[in-house]
Amino acid sequence: MLIRLRRAEKDRIKEGEAIDKAEKEAKKKAKGDKGDGKKEKKSKKDSKKDLKKDASESDDDQEDQAGSGSGKDASDDDDDVTWSTDTSAAAAAARAAEQLTDGAAAMVTVTKAAQSDDAQPPAAALASLSLNGAAQAQGAEDDDQDDEDGDEDEDPMVRELRTFAAKHSASETAAHLRGLKCENMEHRMHLLVAASLDSSESAPPLNKQLAVKATLLCAAAPDAAQRGAMLASLERWLVDDAPAGAAKSLGQGLHALYDADVLDEPSILAWYDNLGAARKFGVAPDDAQAVRKAAAVFVEWLRNAESDESEEE
Repeated sequence: MLIRLRRAEKDRIKEGEAIDKAEKEAKKKAKGDKGDGKKEKKSKKDSKKDLKKDASESDDDQEDQAGSGSGKDASDDDDDVTWSTDTSAAAAAARAAEQLTDGAAAMVTVTKAAQSDDAQPPAAALASLSLNGAAQAQGAEDDDQDDEDGDEDEDPMVRELRTFAAKHSASETAAHLRGLKCENMEHRMHLLVAASLDSSESAPPLNKQLAVKATLLCAAAPDAAQRGAMLASLERWLVDDAPAGAAKSLGQGLHALYDADVLDEPSILAWYDNLGAARKFGVAPDDAQAVRKAAAVFVEWLRNAESDESEEE
């Protein structure tokens, strides 16, 4: 609708300019005709002056002269008038606006006002943009600071072991772990589990992470005591560090380690039956019970499998 009104306005402006041009030409032509009339009058006056030398003027001649004088004054008055028409864009737009309906003219006025507003944003809008930009910059700085704080909270030994494991094989990483100055075996298994598992909210399910790290876990915990300590450390990780819902796949993760020969049946059952296995890591009994509940289905399957094998023998 606005496009049509603008086109109509442009067409009316062009028509107004054409009309003005035609009026100018007509007035110029009229002026030319008046000039010819003046020449004819001058010729008559000259002839009358010649006649005055020979004879006296008659009353009729006097009236003609009076009429001629009046015509001259009128012609002079016309010559003094200057005819002009405002052909500016503003005047043409005003003439076009008069021909529009009241509603259309209002729409044209609103459009021009909107264009004017777009051309020069108000100071309030500029201030809002500045504030929003500052807020976004501050938010980015806060996120960076949170990341730095998270890195500072992590055990430097865990970070160092994770970096080493990313560049070396499982056997090399296990040997490197044994060479670290740890307080005891539980501390060493804590470093192993913490460096092997991803604690972020976007981390893969626990069972998939354990399946991927099976080779490293097997190389780093070759005997029953280390396996028991590794299970206790895994329990602590689930209580303190794991993302929400990680324990749901604990049974599947233990099954994956069992199939990969990382954990054997006695190690799993010994950990499961000992509610205080992770007491050294500060795990409360209620939390220990919740972890075992997540592994109950797999442990029940494991016990039944053992019973079936015993009966077959």
